[in-house]
Amino acid sequence: MSITLASAIGLAGVASVSGAALFAFSADTNAVGTLTAKASFVPAASTTGVSGLRLVSGKQVKQSWVRIVEGAYDSGTVRSTLATNPRDTKTYEAVTSKFNSPFYDAVSDYGWYYF
Repeated sequence: MSITLASAIGLAGVASVSGAALFAFSADTNAVGTLTAKASFVPAASTTGVSGLRLVSGKQVKQSWVRIVEGAYDSGTVRSTLATNPRDTKTYEAVTSKFNSPFYDAVSDYGWYYF
């Protein structure tokens, strides 16, 4: 599933516990036209019971990735730092940005790798 800019402006998906974001994806454009895609996670969190965000239930995320394609531009797959410990409580994040051209539709995508 890819997300076009039209649907991605201000798009956010978050799975949280007690207000702490454990898994999140967002794609938005700021006031000066920069499109940013982000996917973050906490390795110690299990995906069990988490719906949405294309997470596989019962797993723990070790890496996230994001990508932006617009016209001839392709960011490629931009990955977060690889978590090596499934008990790690640090938040990891993959981020990519580009100036949004008014002449092309931008598409963002994201995903997860598991332990």
